[in-house]
Amino acid sequence: MKKDPNKYPPGLTAAKVRQIIDHYDRQTDEEAAEEIESAPAAQGAIWMQVPNDLVPQVRKLIQRRRKPA
Repeated sequence: MKKDPNKYPPGLTAAKVRQIIDHYDRQTDEEAAEEIESAPAAQGAIWMQVPNDLVPQVRKLIQRRRKPA
């Protein structure tokens, strides 16, 4: 068996990632909308769309913000 080349955050494994993907792949549009509407609001954060080509710059800004001044 080939070694998994992916690196997972603490608490995640290839099997857990597969379960998450399967959950969302099986979800209907109505179920997805209900999940979004029932999710608690994140404190101190906001969700937004960012054009793909700007993602690297946004990540750099976030990293800079996380580092102590």
